[in-house]
Amino acid sequence: MKGSSQGNDVAFRFGAGLLKQIRFGSDLRRKRKKKMGYVLRVRMASFFAGAATASFIGLYVLYKDYKVANESISHQAKAYHDSLDRRISALESLRQTEAPQLPETTTD
Repeated sequence: MKGSSQGNDVAFRFGAGLLKQIRFGSDLRRKRKKKMGYVLRVRMASFFAGAATASFIGLYVLYKDYKVANESISHQAKAYHDSLDRRISALESLRQTEAPQLPETTTD
């Protein structure tokens, strides 16, 4: 019987070792899950930081473009206004110098 007990002892040791490996493997999986969670959080944080930076730069460029366009349009409007003022002044000066004498009419 001694031989069979040695066989059982070896099988038990092998089974215990296998059990340890299974436990160790589950611990590794748990650690990997924790590590993957950390890596995923770092990737997500990096992605959102990059997206926020790109959005900020895009909005800044749009703001500058808006300011340049607004300044250009206001400059054009001012130039048109000044041109119209000069033309109106010229017409008024012509009207004053060439004002025809209208005959007075009498009403009976």
